Amino acid sequence: MNPINAPYGETVEVLRATRDRVGDRSDAVHHSIEGCVFWSGSDAGAAVQEDDQRRDTSTVHANLAIPRSADLLGTDRIRRTDQSVYTVVGGPQWDQLHPMTGWDTGFKIVKLKGVF
Repeated sequence: MNPINAPYGETVEVLRATRDRVGDRSDAVHHSIEGCVFWSGSDAGAAVQEDDQRRDTSTVHANLAIPRSADLLGTDRIRRTDQSVYTVVGGPQWDQLHPMTGWDTGFKIVKLKGVF
């Protein structure tokens, strides 16, 4: 079966870290991924996070569907077209064929976390 594509999806930049001799992280644009689908969401019960109270920042949880062939590591960050940066949380999910029909969506899902 043919996978789905996202003709109006966005292009994100993958920021991959390098470390200096003392272990400090420095992100640099490694490559871009086209045809991504971004949507914000929250984990169950995480809509209000205790550690965000009385802070000037907020934590945003989101999901990103990327082509299954895309190179994205659990240690990467992504930059959206609006210049917001999100951290990839863990490895990709749903990187498989549909278990009942064998349908290939063409995407895998990664969870993201942004602090703004």
